[in-house]
Parts: sequence; structure tokens; C-alpha cells
Amino acid sequence: MAKPNSFFMFCFGDFATKLAVPTTFVEDHGLHRRCQVSLRLITQPAAASWAVKIRKIDSDFYMVDGWSKFVEDNHILEMKLLNFHIVGNSILHVAIYGHDSCLELELQSVEQQVRQLRFIKRVKEYHILDQRPEIPKEFSDAMKMGNKGKILLKDWKGRKWAISITHRNAGICAFSAGWKKFLNANNLEVGAILLFDFDMEDSSDVLKVVCLGAQDGEEMLARATYGGFIPSH
Repeated sequence: MAKPNSFFMFCFGDFATKLAVPTTFVEDHGLHRRCQVSLRLITQPAAASWAVKIRKIDSDFYMVDGWSKFVEDNHILEMKLLNFHIVGNSILHVAIYGHDSCLELELQSVEQQVRQLRFIKRVKEYHILDQRPEIPKEFSDAMKMGNKGKILLKDWKGRKWAISITHRNAGICAFSAGWKKFLNANNLEVGAILLFDFDMEDSSDVLKVVCLGAQDGEEMLARATYGGFIPSH
């Protein structure tokens, strides 16, 4: 039988200090071994995250340390309904439904919201020789890449490449070890235009990258900032 990827809970009783998590869900996804999950609002999955501990109390599992802050920051009140959906290994997207049974903070679909965070790069000679491309600060700040040491690139053939993240002055992040291997394997040369965004089927640590044609690439570059970030509007 397939593992359950979602569960829901009503907020009542002492929900503000701890929230029960179905034992089957915890054990099927190995959360009792990891002991911590990252919570993200389904309406704003790239905007913020909350680290929450999972602990077994008596015979049941609960979200404890960090849970109260999530409740406070998102103004969760009694009798609201929360739906949790696991993405990747330990990221939970949370949908908050109000007393009117409507999804709160419903701005756009998840895919549309995430697609707003993307950037574009034209491969330069120095990207191949000795300098790795910098990640636009608008993108790295939203993704909290300052806390990451590595990320996965998923190319247009479905292959994944582990790329190390170098941290430079002023909070600038750049691709480093693994970048040249990715370029060589895909026969990418100076002038190639690459578009980076999320792969929603994986997790926030996976960036999908595609190589654009000349016309599409130039149009996207014209919309981007100097660093390559593509504004949502």
C-alpha cells in the first residue's frame, strides 16, 4: 500500500504548544529518525520556513519545539483546519483553512508562486575557466541559500547534479564544485543561456535548469536584473 503523503488536523485544546502527527505518517516517512521537519506555507513555499521538532510523548508523536512559533507567526486560531503535505524527505507544506472552510492567504497556485522565483544566466568564458556564476541575491535570500552548502541541479534530461555553494562577501552565493562537470556533461559552451527555477516534484533543494534557445533566452535576459533575477511582474 502506498505511503500517505498528507494528513490534516483540527486545532483545539493545547494545539498552540504541540500538535499530534499520525504515527503511520511519521514512521512511513522516517520522521521519527530525522526528528525535525521544515514547515512552509503552501501559499508561500519559498518565502519562509519554520524548523519544528517531532517528539514521541508516551505512545504518540507530536510537533513540539518550534511549533509554537509557527502558530504565532501565522495567527493560527482554535478550530482552524491544517493540511500537511510532505515534499522531499522532511519538508511539509501547510495549508491553513479558516472558520469559513476557505484556504487562507490564497494568493496563487503553488506552482505559480514558486515560478516567480527564478533566474537566468548566460555562460561566460570566466564561468568555465576559473569563476563560478553568482546566484542573484534576491533569489538566494528568498531561498535561504546562505544556510546551504550544496544544492541539486536537475537538467532537461532528468539527471541530477550535486553542486557546492560558495559563500562570498556581502551575502553573495555562487555555484562552485560540480559546476564544471555539469557544463561538460551537457556540452554547454560560452553563450549558452540557462534558466533556473524550482522543481516542485522534488524539494526546495532541487533547481530545475533548462537551456533556452537564442530568441527565448534573449527575451528572458531583457526582463532580468543585472544579476539575472527575473522579477515576477
